[in-house]
Amino acid sequence: MQFYSSIRALNNAYQSGETTPLRYVTGLLERAKQMEKGVFITLLETRALQEATASTARWNAGNPLGLFDGVPTVWKDLFDIEDTVTTGASLAYANVPLKRKDAPAVAFYSAQGG
Repeated sequence: MQFYSSIRALNNAYQSGETTPLRYVTGLLERAKQMEKGVFITLLETRALQEATASTARWNAGNPLGLFDGVPTVWKDLFDIEDTVTTGASLAYANVPLKRKDAPAVAFYSAQGG
């Protein structure tokens, strides 16, 4: 799997058809699953694949939302993400209710296609 040195390089790869958001995210998810346990507290595979699929469709139609469309990111477990538990890496919060919505930063990035 090829990694890209910048968001612009990743955008260029999407534009040229070298890769798609879905292919890129699928590769990143496979790599994440192979990493040492504890690197990621929660891996949101379904959401990542849904967002990458939507981004791929926009790129294929020639209508990406902007610079961040299809650019994956990792959110530290301090940001609320809908339908997950925000633990702050503390067992004290392991059994709190699922969050009902994304934190503003997460929602904004997602709305940009990220």
